Parts: sequence; structure tokens; C-alpha cells
Amino acid sequence: MTISFIIYHHFSRPTEELITDVASYFNQRFLSKDTSIEIIIMLEQVHSDEAETIKKALGEMYRNIKIVEMNKAFVGPGAMWNQGYSLSKGDYIVYTWSGVSWHMDSLFQLMRMMSAEQLDAVYGMAKYMNLNDKSSFIEVIAGIKELSASSISFVNSIPLCYMLITRKIVELLGGFIQDKELAQIADWEFLIRLTRRSKTDALIGMPITIKLPLADISYNYFFKQNLDALIRNYITTTYNREDQLPQALSAKVVYKGKACKIAIVGVPTENVQVQLCFLNYFEALREQSFLTWRRFSESQLKAEELEGYDSVFFVRCSTQNALFAAKYCREKRIKTVYLLDDNWFHITETYPHLEAHMGTNTAHSHFSIFLIRAVDYVLVYNSLLAEDIKKYNPSVLRLKPNVNLNHFNREEVTLQKEGLRIGFAGSASKVQHFDPAFKALAKILADFKGVSLFFKGIELPDLFQPFHERITQTAYTLDYKKYAREVSGWECDIMISPLDATRYTNSKCPNKYLEITAAGACGIYSNKALYKEVITDHYNGLIIDNLEEEWYSAITELIEDKALRKSLLNNATQDIRQKYETQAVLPSFMNMLEQVLDNKLNITVSTL
Repeated sequence: MTISFIIYHHFSRPTEELITDVASYFNQRFLSKDTSIEIIIMLEQVHSDEAETIKKALGEMYRNIKIVEMNKAFVGPGAMWNQGYSLSKGDYIVYTWSGVSWHMDSLFQLMRMMSAEQLDAVYGMAKYMNLNDKSSFIEVIAGIKELSASSISFVNSIPLCYMLITRKIVELLGGFIQDKELAQIADWEFLIRLTRRSKTDALIGMPITIKLPLADISYNYFFKQNLDALIRNYITTTYNREDQLPQALSAKVVYKGKACKIAIVGVPTENVQVQLCFLNYFEALREQSFLTWRRFSESQLKAEELEGYDSVFFVRCSTQNALFAAKYCREKRIKTVYLLDDNWFHITETYPHLEAHMGTNTAHSHFSIFLIRAVDYVLVYNSLLAEDIKKYNPSVLRLKPNVNLNHFNREEVTLQKEGLRIGFAGSASKVQHFDPAFKALAKILADFKGVSLFFKGIELPDLFQPFHERITQTAYTLDYKKYAREVSGWECDIMISPLDATRYTNSKCPNKYLEITAAGACGIYSNKALYKEVITDHYNGLIIDNLEEEWYSAITELIEDKALRKSLLNNATQDIRQKYETQAVLPSFMNMLEQVLDNKLNITVSTL
């Protein structure tokens, strides 16, 4: 078995770094006797005399190294990695660059994990040393577990240079982009495609140090677009390209004026909010050129990066770093909006165990309120939440929720579905208001042998244990599109949404109604104001009190009445298409955007 390290070395990087890195790759411990290491060094614009110096410095190691010299025009890391791959023999590939040294047992740990879990790629944690606005170095950690392709699309959070990849997946992906203009993001773009089409995981352990990210190498080349423009104009469209929307979900925009730059600030765990509140609309408008957008990591953002943006949306932010950015925007007269879809002021009513983390005397609470006060507008989806927000900022915007039905398209079914299916998709938490519905479901399983249950994102109580063979349970996912495909693929006949009576819960939006309908199921909903605003009992869903006997009665009614299930789903689907599908809400979203930007867009929107 052979592992090929393909190293990109630009002439601007110190030779000493390259020598140190090569030694670290050769000095890997605990490898099996049938494992060999191959080193291929790709020299970018390195003079011949310097190449000879490198060979001499490598000494005895040079006998096991291939060196390729590119002394002419700049071609970039993508093209050189591809050429290095064509010369390699490795069953596994590592793409790296000078300034990256591995721990002595790294390869052994990655190989062990790769073999045990049959993965396409495994990566470790790394520390990038970045300069902050005070010209001092700060550590940025990359390589955290459970990141999705949608996370990587806005923050380069997986280190390519600390990743072991199978040769098979490299061939499937076709290698790296070779356009010189995209050289700074060659690793990033490759990782987005890799995570979308392969099975990857993170090795938890001591991080390595990366002295310089690939994007920050001094390439001595004039790029037509700066890094910010590359990310806005290329990375985001690359991520969306594989999810082309049908013609029915596009829009025509007529506008006059310059294109607007929009920034979205948040953390990877807020992917769902970003997708539903912004990207659904931006993707519907992807063929238009009136705006470009980019996502920023709340923890890694440097305020100066927002210079020149027209508007910044802070998505559920709660850190001092985000507050610094909001103050910077005020100084630069950049319009700001704070998005909040949960009533954090009352969250401990439903989740008392979060008091120490999100209670009224925590840093999370203080910085959230500071940010709400600092921004120009606050965007919400619920009137109760709007009331609480106005205590701190009177400029509250409210939109209807939206759903892109295309996200819930399921693959064509070839086998006849057996029995009746009931589903619930929730959050990974223990809350008492689920108990009545879950107790009723356990009785349903006992009384109806042909029923099976599907759960996502929640820990199940022991009462379901006797029926485990009829239950499918999967974990919460940060990738909304993946979540939508999975829930739709359940092919549930019925789905439920139990809620309690706290102000926190009733400050939510009726998103479960949209998703249940989009997934092709008819829904049963708790008798709360947020659902009563959108659902008429026995017309587009069932509305019941959150009591065990009510849940049992309503579920039984739908199990036994197929015609009613069909009628509820048909009416709900028609309602969703007319009022809540992304194209239906798009004009309201654009009006909101114009209001935030003081009508700078001067646009007319018509859905097609």
C-alpha cells in the first residue's frame, strides 16, 4: 500500500519550511510493513539553482522523492496538484503545501479510521495562524466534526493539507480546477465537491499548525478578482450548481443601479436558518446579477472584511466579535439586520437546563441584546417574538416563512410501500410536551400492527423499545437539503407536530406545516395560535389539544380514513403553493430587502 504526499511549493515560501515538512511525512510511526510513502514536490516558479539547493538539503531523503520544476509562468496549485497526481502511484493521496508539518503518528491514525469506517476521506484538526486587525496572530481551528457541504461553502473549515483521500474519489471528482484566476480557492472548491459526493469524517486529536493558508500565499500574480469577490462570485454558485431549480421557481428582476453586496454572518450550526431565510431566495435569483452574497463565520470574521458591503445580516449571533462587526457597520453606514427566529428571552421556560448557557445573566443573552440594539432592523416571523424584540429595537420586520418544494423531491419509487408510516422530525432535546404524543404513538404501535414510525433528531423514550423493529431513527443534520430529501424519502402518510403552551414555543413560525406538506404527508398539529393562523381543522390538517387521548384519537382517525388523508394533503399542498412556496413569498422578501437598503435596488420582481 502506497500513500502519496503531493506538495505544492511556491517560490515565495521558505525552503526551510519545505524541508521540515518533508521530514515530518517520512517520519511517520506505527505504519504496517506493507505501507510505503511517496513524496512528489511540485515547484512553482522556483529557479534551477534553488531547486538544486532543495535537493541537497533533502539529502538521503531525495532518493524517495520526485521533484517537478515549473520555472515558467504561474499556473497555480490546482494545475500542479493535478500534474503531481498523474505521476503518483498512491492508493491514498495527501494534497498539501509547504508550511504544513504532520505529527509523527498522524498518518497511522488517519489510516486506522479510514479502514475502520470505510470512508472516502479522513481529515484532522488544524490551526491556521491568521493576522487580526491589530496585526497579531490569532488561531483559527479547522477540521471540526459534523460539518456539511453547506458549512464549507462559506468557511474553509476542513484542512485539505491534513486530509487522506482515496484515489478512487479523486478520480471520480476529476481533480482540481486549473483556472489561474481561481488559484486561491483551489483547495476550497475541491473540498465542497468532495463533501457533497463522498463519505468523510474528522479525526479528533491534537491539531497541527498551518503557517499560511493556501489563499494567503504571495503568488506574485495579479488576480482580476480579490478573494472576497472570488468567494461571492464562484464558491457560492459552485455550491448551488448541483441543485438547479426548475424553471417554475425562478424570477425575473428588472432593476437599475449597481449590484449590491450582501453579507450573512453566523455559525455553521445556523445552516437551516440561512437556507430558509436567505438562500432559498438567492438561489431562485441565481441567474440575476443585481446582488452577490457571501457567508462569514461569526467567530472568524474580521470587521474590516465587511467594508464595501451594502447590507449585513447577523443570523442569531451572540458574541462580542459579532458586536464589534455591527458597530463597524454603523461607523461605515452599512445597513444591518439581525435575524432571530426563536424567542431567546423565554427559552428557559421550555428548556430550563439551558439557564447556565442562555439565561438572562449569561454572555449569550447580553451580547444578543446588545446586537439587537445595535442593528438597523430585526427580522422575525412571529408576532409574539416581535413584541418582545420591540422592547430593545422598534424597527422590526416580519416575513412569512417559505419552503422550496424542490428540496423535498424524492427519488422515483419502484417498490410498493407496505403498511402505514407516521413521522416526526424534531430537535435533539428532551422536552416534556412530547410525552402525550409519544405515549399515544406507543399505543398506536400496539393496536395497529401495520404501522411503522420514523423519527429524526430526537432521543426516544424507553416506551418505544418493544417496537424497535418498526422504528427508524436518524440523527439531526446541519444540511437542510439533505434533511429535506431524507424526510421526504420516508414517504410518511401522517406526520405530527406537538407543542407546549410556553411563550418560547408559541413564538416560533409554523415551519413544520410547510415541511410536513412538502414531504407529502398530512399533519396533526397542537392547538396553538401559530398553527391556528395557517391551518383550518379537518381542511388542511388536524388541530388538537396536546393530550394523549387527543393524539391517539386523531392518529386513529387518519389511519382509518384514507380519503380524509388525501383531502387534507391536497388542500394543504394547494395552500402551500399559493402562499408559502419560495416564489410566492419572493416579492415580499425583495420588498424587505429594498426597505433595508433604502430602495437602492429600484427593482421590479415578477415570478415566472
